[in-house]
Amino acid sequence: MISRSHYPAVLSVFFGLALALTSVLGTGDAQANTCAQSSYTLNTQSAVDVLGNTGCTAVLGDLTVTGSGITSLATLSNITSIGGDLAVTSSDSLNYLTGLDSLTSVTG
Repeated sequence: MISRSHYPAVLSVFFGLALALTSVLGTGDAQANTCAQSSYTLNTQSAVDVLGNTGCTAVLGDLTVTGSGITSLATLSNITSIGGDLAVTSSDSLNYLTGLDSLTSVTG
């Protein structure tokens, strides 16, 4: 049994462990990882893949996908929000919008 005189030390250890676990495991709240540029115009498959591979989740401005050589948006699956407009134009080789499934908001 722990005596009352040891309570402060025990609480200190408990809260220290709780803080350590929170920093390792996270709080459960998803935080946006803002993309480096505020807006993007992606006109090649390589440009789509480069943005997707950054791991960013939030485009603060517009996201425009345009170009006949773009065949997949799969690498953009980490993007959850776009603060501006989303436009997909002149992309004749793009048959599906798979990769934009994670979008929860487009506010433009």
